[in-house]
Amino acid sequence: MGVNMKAIANHFADELKTAGLTGLPFSWGSDGQFCFGPSITSVQRTAIQAVYEAHNPDDPRPVEIAQAKAGLEASDKRMARFTEDLYDVLMGKGIISENDLLNHTIVEERKAERAKLK
Repeated sequence: MGVNMKAIANHFADELKTAGLTGLPFSWGSDGQFCFGPSITSVQRTAIQAVYEAHNPDDPRPVEIAQAKAGLEASDKRMARFTEDLYDVLMGKGIISENDLLNHTIVEERKAERAKLK
């Protein structure tokens, strides 16, 4: 591959799959070294090298992104439950009224709607 070699991250296989290049007789090392089987055509080799050139080993993997989103959603649900429980306690002790809670809920819903528009 020459002088411009770069590391290969685990998500490189996903990028090859997206490009339709899995199942071909070749392998690679994490250091950017490739080993092509004798039946690889020049077109296939060029396509594999193009995926490698576009590969950014520092990009978050799709799996990591999905896990982060799931964690955020779970955190949002826990926070919503906590907030509901907190308001129940505060209203029960007379610290806030149901009207205060309703006003706060409306404000939070509007904030969420504005955030979706960004």
